[in-house]
Amino acid sequence: MLQTKHIQPNYITVKSDHDGLIVECLQDAILNCRSKGGSPKALYINPCGCNPTGTVLSESRKGLIYELACKYDFLILEDDPYSYLDYSEEPTVSFLQLDTEGRVIRLESFSKTVSAGLRLGFIIAPKPLVYVMGNITSTTTIHTSMLPQMMISRLFDTWGIDGFLKKTKITRDFYRNQRDVMLKAADKHLKGLCEWTVPSGGFFLWLKVPQIEDTETFFLEYGLERGVACSPGTCFSSDPSIPSQYIRVSYSTTNEEDMDKGFRILADAIREVIKLEE
Repeated sequence: MLQTKHIQPNYITVKSDHDGLIVECLQDAILNCRSKGGSPKALYINPCGCNPTGTVLSESRKGLIYELACKYDFLILEDDPYSYLDYSEEPTVSFLQLDTEGRVIRLESFSKTVSAGLRLGFIIAPKPLVYVMGNITSTTTIHTSMLPQMMISRLFDTWGIDGFLKKTKITRDFYRNQRDVMLKAADKHLKGLCEWTVPSGGFFLWLKVPQIEDTETFFLEYGLERGVACSPGTCFSSDPSIPSQYIRVSYSTTNEEDMDKGFRILADAIREVIKLEE
């Protein structure tokens, strides 16, 4: 019998700002790890439309990060399902395009561009790594459902690459409009109560509620019973035991009326909590 050993990685968090991961903080984290006798093995990063912040990492930062990967010998796991939902006029290059040493593993998904229900993605990586991942898959999940695989195959037979890119442009324009509608509702109801930056990609608006220390408790006590469901910041933390002042709201399928109503209810709930704490 073959016994497998579960390996739990040690996560090291790196700070980010409105432009994505901060290169200087990454370097500090690497040096701190090495000073303790460790060595980072991989950087996991969501470079475009980062979930939950919506930031897009600039090409200049990508170049500096890749230089650190080469210098300190670690892989870059470029999880980029929102790459076709970059709202800037000229999308930046990917880490894969910068890769000259075979150290980038790129992850993409058709769920964000073709249909959410497909739950189908793909990996681009050096052949030795693809071979190992293929072996692991064949002895665990076997493979993804054959039906979505066949659907995507037939779609590309019909569309071709140009048809796929045309579809992603339509999708991108739709979500950009959704984002703008949500920003309008946020300006109307949440100014002075929440802080946010304009998402450069993806599906989400990342809100900070400065006057509430724990948004998870807040939603359990004030949000859900009023019919407002959002994701508290703890859902995206490497240490969910630490309270968060952030919430993530999605504009992917919500209509304008519900966005306005939801933010109005959210604003009333925040004011209620602030009044109770005065």
